Amino acid sequence: MTASWLFLWAAVIIQVPSSPVQTGPHTNAFLPCHYTFDPPRTINASALIVRWSLRGRTIIKLHESISTYRPRGAVLNWATVREGNASVFITDVRGDDVGVYTCCVSHPPDVAEGKVTLKLGGKG
Repeated sequence: MTASWLFLWAAVIIQVPSSPVQTGPHTNAFLPCHYTFDPPRTINASALIVRWSLRGRTIIKLHESISTYRPRGAVLNWATVREGNASVFITDVRGDDVGVYTCCVSHPPDVAEGKVTLKLGGKG
C-alpha cells in the first residue's frame, strides 16, 4: 500500500526598499510596501488586514475600514491596497517618527511583514 501526500503551500510575499527612506522635517514621507501571493490568488477584501507600526505601536491599520492611530496622521489608499500596494504616507514627519517601520499584511491563513527605515535629514 502506498500513501500519497498533498501539501498545500501559500504565502504572502512582501517587497520593501532595502535602503532607508529619507525626508526633511515637517514634510510627508512615502513608505513603500507591496505584496503578492504565491501562488497567485484573489484577494478577499473582508479578510485582508494591513498594519503599519513603529516601535511596536500601530500607526495605521486597515481591516474592512482604515483606522489611524498617529496624532499627525498617516494615509493608506484602500483602492491600491486591494491591488497589492500597502504603501503608506506619513504626514508632518518629526524626530519621533524616525525609526524602523513594520508593514504587516495578513490574508488568513498567511501573514508576512517587511521593514522600512525612515531617516530625517535636510531642511524642512
